[in-house]
Amino acid sequence: MQTPTLTPEEVSQRLREIGVKTTPLKIREGIRQGKYPFGIVIELASDSFEIYRKDFEKWMREKFDVES
Repeated sequence: MQTPTLTPEEVSQRLREIGVKTTPLKIREGIRQGKYPFGIVIELASDSFEIYRKDFEKWMREKFDVES
């Protein structure tokens, strides 16, 4: 069974696999700025990111017409 969440590193890797030039830092900042609809930032002493696999996979299908 797949976990319900992904890390910024996993998202970055998946996007690089389809040719998107990105980094985990860009993913974190995109979520923080509201540019990516598939995750949230929880502001603590050290910010924590929750990226929802289902939302990310839906976004990938809509944005890039690929199965994730």
